[in-house]
Amino acid sequence: MLGIIANILEKKPSLTEIADEDGWTPLHYAAYFVYVMSLKQLLDSDKSAAYRANKEGKTALHIAASCGHTDTMKELIFQCPDCCEQVDSRGRNVLHIAVESNEEEAVKLILKNPSLKSLINEKDADGNTPLHLLATFGCHILSLIMHPIVDKSSYNTENLTALDIASCTHRFSTLKSLVRRELKMAGATRGMRNVISKDDGERGDTTREHLKKVEETHLLVAALIATVTFAAGFSLPGGYNGIEGADQGIAILTRKVAFKAFFITNTVAMVLSTSAVFIYFITALYANQTKLFNRLMWAFCLTILAMGAMMLAFVTGTYAALPSSSGLAISVCVVGCCFFFVYIFVLKKLYFDKISKRSRFCSHVRPDL
Repeated sequence: MLGIIANILEKKPSLTEIADEDGWTPLHYAAYFVYVMSLKQLLDSDKSAAYRANKEGKTALHIAASCGHTDTMKELIFQCPDCCEQVDSRGRNVLHIAVESNEEEAVKLILKNPSLKSLINEKDADGNTPLHLLATFGCHILSLIMHPIVDKSSYNTENLTALDIASCTHRFSTLKSLVRRELKMAGATRGMRNVISKDDGERGDTTREHLKKVEETHLLVAALIATVTFAAGFSLPGGYNGIEGADQGIAILTRKVAFKAFFITNTVAMVLSTSAVFIYFITALYANQTKLFNRLMWAFCLTILAMGAMMLAFVTGTYAALPSSSGLAISVCVVGCCFFFVYIFVLKKLYFDKISKRSRFCSHVRPDL
């Protein structure tokens, strides 16, 4: 492949300047796909390619930073250090883009380079520094938060500091709460230029009402699980021993492994769901919306785990009550375990939708790449 590229560049070196319909040059693609050796060849042929931007104003270095490709970033910075000063169509430099994409390694690479310290507090078209974007997108990048050069009191065009954004009452996320705590520990302060407007108060009221509705729904589910598991604890599969003697009143299936698994998982479901109900009860005492949201998230996680434990209790309890070698017992186990495919799939999707990092750049890459 390297030989082919060398032959093409030897015969038609002008190809490094040609861009596709999105403004991407060969160097953009080399940076995106981490073809470091190919990138070196392109730069050796035409270093000006490092300064060419696509239709979004992004250079090859911006592309590499948005995807966290530190190897291509190092090569571009080494050969063309001036390209670090370029900004995209939104006025964002390479550090802005690395932070927006939540690429911690790319951020660390830039912060470790003394020649790039001017990028740390540079503002984009909206007056946002990289720290503002960190607070906006809930990126937990301690290397930037704790960096001694970072201006933690800088204002954007909306007169907001990074801590103002992280403390926004009408946008919640667990990562944002963590970022807010880290900013406070690093010495960041709230701005004094803003006053509470009527709109902010209305948004806060709307958020509180929404959380209350969510809490009511979750409480109903948790209470239902607690009720079902409580009843199952006294209506044991197989019943009780009614014969007079030392074992009278003892569960008949006590010695079966499946029954023991049923009793343990049912108890776990009972404890988790009851704990969730208790937390929902306690949240009525919280006036702070952020704390209220965090407690609701705790209870939500407990309820989700209780659901899984309850299904395990059903499967193991049914298996214990049926002959272990029968096709019916095996069928019940297989059908019951299908729940966990849905369980894992939905939780995985929730994780990627709410927690995992999202690269805004990659959403603009063409489908045929």
